Amino acid sequence: SLGLPDEFVIPLTLAHGVDFGCDKRAADVDSPEPVYWSTNKSLHDRAGKYKPSIIIPHPWIFLRRENGVNDCGRGTLLVGPPPGKENDENLLNTMNYMGIASFDFLLKKRGDVSNSYKFWSDNGIEVVSAGDPDNGFYERLYDVINNYETVVGCTLSSAIFFAAALGKRCVVLTNYTLQFY
Repeated sequence: SLGLPDEFVIPLTLAHGVDFGCDKRAADVDSPEPVYWSTNKSLHDRAGKYKPSIIIPHPWIFLRRENGVNDCGRGTLLVGPPPGKENDENLLNTMNYMGIASFDFLLKKRGDVSNSYKFWSDNGIEVVSAGDPDNGFYERLYDVINNYETVVGCTLSSAIFFAAALGKRCVVLTNYTLQFY
């Protein structure tokens, strides 16, 4: 923690999710903040072509150091896709087909997620969330993931990589399809 007030705006852009280096441009380099927060030299080199860049470890590294890892996590966390009727139904069908019946569902709060929340709850699934992508988001996501033993993803969500960084057992479903616009 830098000890700054919550309302203090640090003029840095940190890429949403995990940047795999597949693109010439660093992920989210076009956001309005004047300085890019790179987490490694390769990212720093790509971002530096478009705006000033500084190399700082990913916030997840700081959280792990500060909060430690819960080696006694409970059960399975299913990382949800973009919320929507078809995506939710397809994922529940996939989980049933795979014989995975006991899990909690991580709902990504982006826009109106009330129908997805209701769908999973109505199907007897505990719904958890890290909430809005605000100042406390990473801390809340860390707490959620850290409480589980296994994390299952239906996409290559950054939450899967964050779980792996905590030493959690990670599984990616290979027979799931989703849609998004």
